[in-house]
Amino acid sequence: GEGTRKIMVLMTDGENTLRYNAANGQHVALSSNATTAATQMTQTNNDTQALCTYAKSQGMEIYTVGLGVDSTTARNMLRDCATSTAHAFNADDAATLVEAFQQIARSINSVRLVD
Repeated sequence: GEGTRKIMVLMTDGENTLRYNAANGQHVALSSNATTAATQMTQTNNDTQALCTYAKSQGMEIYTVGLGVDSTTARNMLRDCATSTAHAFNADDAATLVEAFQQIARSINSVRLVD
């Protein structure tokens, strides 16, 4: 209903390694050809960004959590997908992962009074 928060948490352990095949609706591995794989990864990253942009346009609040994400491209994609930089987390170990989800839970559970 009106005033209800819609929240999505996107968690990943790295770069996109599968691509969507529109011909059959399945997700398949990137090509073994490096040039083709790079093109496919760029398209998959663009698709991910488009989904995030659409979700945000529909009023969804997006938190992203990367676990051991070393790729700058993937980290940037997660940061850009999140509603704000405060909604983006990168954890390099279990303790940091737990803290990220605790912060998300505190934010989700915060009481908001509206007139």
